[in-house]
Amino acid sequence: MIIGNILVVDDDFGTREIIKHNVIEQGHQATAVEDGEKAIELLKSRAFDLVLLDVLMPGLDGHEVLRRLKADHLLRHIPVVMISGLDDIKSVVTCIEIGAEDFLTKPSTQPCSVHASILASRKKLSEIRTETPRRHRSSQKTPRKRTLRGQPLRTLHPPTTTQYSRPQSRLALHPIQ
Repeated sequence: MIIGNILVVDDDFGTREIIKHNVIEQGHQATAVEDGEKAIELLKSRAFDLVLLDVLMPGLDGHEVLRRLKADHLLRHIPVVMISGLDDIKSVVTCIEIGAEDFLTKPSTQPCSVHASILASRKKLSEIRTETPRRHRSSQKTPRKRTLRGQPLRTLHPPTTTQYSRPQSRLALHPIQ
């Protein structure tokens, strides 16, 4: 059973393959690429649930890839976990400020640390996915008939004939049509 579709982005072949292997061992589908440009191309053409992204890469580095993802309205919802050999608090803060969900230091190839980050990020993604339809539904205000044991409920509607001095007191009970 495949749980999620995860993109692994790291310029180091060995690290990339170990992380990919750990992700697959946890039941996820994993795709691995070696640079930021390929990652952005893939993210625009395929759906991913999570990105595990190295910070230091030649060409387009992890910070710039993260900036571009968070600036793109179609991709900004995808959780990104940054991975780096740097143990520098400034890099961690920068990644979180840009929009990373988590930051793992290498060797983050340990299955338990990768697994914990995947679980936390997938939980956030599922919350986003359940919120999006709810927001969409609430914007479409379709009237529903509500009943209680087969009897229509009464709702508040402003009366058409009586005027009161206070606007909030112009409410009266009328049955739902």
